[in-house]
Amino acid sequence: MSNIMGTIGASALLATALAFSIVPSAHAEISFAGKQVTVIIGSKAGGGTDGQGRLLGAFLGEHLPGKPQVIYSNIPGSSGIKAINHFATRVKADGTSVLSASSVSLEPTTLKRTEVVKYDPREFAMIGGVTAGGTVMVIKADAKARLMDKGGQPVVVGAVDATRTGLSMAVWGAEYLGWNVKWVIGYSGTSALMMAIQQGEIDMTGTSSMRQIQRLLDNNKLTGFVQAGDYEDGKFVGRTTFPDIPVFPDMVLPKVDGVAREAFESWLYSNQVGKWFALPPKTQPEVAEIYRSAYRNIMADPRFQERAKREFGEDFEPMWAEGLTHVVKQLASTSDEAMKFTTAMRVKHGLPAE
Repeated sequence: MSNIMGTIGASALLATALAFSIVPSAHAEISFAGKQVTVIIGSKAGGGTDGQGRLLGAFLGEHLPGKPQVIYSNIPGSSGIKAINHFATRVKADGTSVLSASSVSLEPTTLKRTEVVKYDPREFAMIGGVTAGGTVMVIKADAKARLMDKGGQPVVVGAVDATRTGLSMAVWGAEYLGWNVKWVIGYSGTSALMMAIQQGEIDMTGTSSMRQIQRLLDNNKLTGFVQAGDYEDGKFVGRTTFPDIPVFPDMVLPKVDGVAREAFESWLYSNQVGKWFALPPKTQPEVAEIYRSAYRNIMADPRFQERAKREFGEDFEPMWAEGLTHVVKQLASTSDEAMKFTTAMRVKHGLPAE
């Protein structure tokens, strides 16, 4: 599978981590010996954000110089906004606090809620993140021909709600590729969607989970249709595990320009982030580099890899600080005009504005 900085096999990942583990001599005096590092988690205990934050913390103390004690502080509320506001405004930038957050806190629609959001993610020192890869849309084989037939019965797209990022491919497909679709929203979760398409309740849906995608593709009545792709070396590419499924950006990008292109690219970038980890604004570059080096070493640790794949699936992949920083910058810079364009397009095709 490719990820935000490219596909890295276990051996290559280890070699990369070892190279970055050599901290410049100017940083050698920085030590966390005798200190306590708090992982601030933007959710209640349990769930993906909490689980990945605690998994990182379980190895963080080993890989930071001085081997500090690591503790956890859950601050749930407003889809992580409460914790991030606290992190941005109340936490000392001395390397003793780390944020564990989810992608919803980086969505342009979230960041524009200035009456609630008191942080600018571009000011954080990004450590790294994780991604499960871009969404793959799966369609019933006997419904595929109807997709381009505007006079026929619409292809039914199932979704949990109207805002899931990956499934927004169907909106862009309807607008720029002529897809004939309608939506059924309100499913309880991804598992319910997987069951619904296998039982014939819906014609098309999507997920980023490799395990769930493969289970669907093993059903000869279903086929992989398009994939959002992963951002790698300045372009969007297909996941290596699904090389024969067309990459959606290749189909739409040639058809959009101006504000439509900005809106589409903002949507593409929002697909890339799963969970992310950061240090507070004004963190010294030397401290940030030590954390990034530790993060690379953790991702290469065989014990971490085993636990991550066991707890979160085989498609658990790292996202390096450089790529995460770029994606965050793009999302936070999304203009009001681009957001209005997306909203109007959603309404046009039968979805609520939010």
